[in-house]
Amino acid sequence: PKPTTTLDAFGPLLVEEEKKLWEYQTQGQCRSIHYHGAKPGHIVLQFETSDIAEAERLVQGFPFVKAGLFDVEIIPLVPYQGLAALFGEEHSIEVRLPDSWRATEATD
Repeated sequence: PKPTTTLDAFGPLLVEEEKKLWEYQTQGQCRSIHYHGAKPGHIVLQFETSDIAEAERLVQGFPFVKAGLFDVEIIPLVPYQGLAALFGEEHSIEVRLPDSWRATEATD
């Protein structure tokens, strides 16, 4: 939650927030939900999407986000390739990211 958010702000939206999460989970869009162990009150959701725009659309569907109660950070994940080195190149897989997922280089 944002530092300025009080607990009272969540109450009226809590049931709708949980319904939205249930919708995403039952549709296979939200793979997992966890509390952030090092940041009390922070939540980590893992979505299964084709691109960042879809992830942003899903996150914006949460009532808490719509109400401005949470700051959101979207982090694209790709499969880890390191273990392929144990078994040789024939076991590696090619990771292809949509162009919309590629980070742009910062320029000074």
